Amino acid sequence: MSKAIYKNFWNKFYKNKKALNEPSNFALFIYKFLKNKKSQIVDVGCGNGRDLMFFKKKKIDFFGIDTSKNATLLTRKKLRGKIYKNRIFNEDFVNFDYKKKSGQIFQFIQDLHGILLQKKMR
Repeated sequence: MSKAIYKNFWNKFYKNKKALNEPSNFALFIYKFLKNKKSQIVDVGCGNGRDLMFFKKKKIDFFGIDTSKNATLLTRKKLRGKIYKNRIFNEDFVNFDYKKKSGQIFQFIQDLHGILLQKKMR
């Protein structure tokens, strides 16, 4: 699946707001291991921000990256507040400048899901 088709798929998906809002099982799992609440989550493929909202409520610092413009717009709207909007990046995680931020834990939920989806479509 080409990058353009992949990006188009997720833009349509988030435009229709089909995504879930409760935190993923992976986010709940990771949270158990965060002994230092000053950790930072880097959510690669953050989608509609459902996990970022969870970490925000738990007072865990974060930033999110997603290739879908619709997803990042939806996430910024949900997060409310300039400080949070500046933590969401509409970029490809492969080319992202990670020097902008440095996280201790990477969460690749959406991108792993996308890779599996690509394999099913072949």
